[in-house]
Amino acid sequence: MNEDNKTLALVQGHWSNDTCIKLECKVKYLWWQLKRLSFTASGYGDRIPTSHMIKLNGRWHRVFCQVWGNSGTCYIEIEHGTRELIVHNINVI
Repeated sequence: MNEDNKTLALVQGHWSNDTCIKLECKVKYLWWQLKRLSFTASGYGDRIPTSHMIKLNGRWHRVFCQVWGNSGTCYIEIEHGTRELIVHNINVI
């Protein structure tokens, strides 16, 4: 698994009045992802870390996903426990 993929994320914050911004994104796998394991036994949860990271204000932030049922909402946290930005789309460029 290659971690050198250059990607672009389309991100919307709760403060942005439905405006999306493009931010730099990279893939950084966690140890359990490299072993093809799941974060939870069911695959569902509130704060599931993904392999994507987004650069905001000069700092890399992990993209988390809240998954219940057949869909999920991805977001990044500016501080632990605060969901600041919703990640709408991540595209490889």
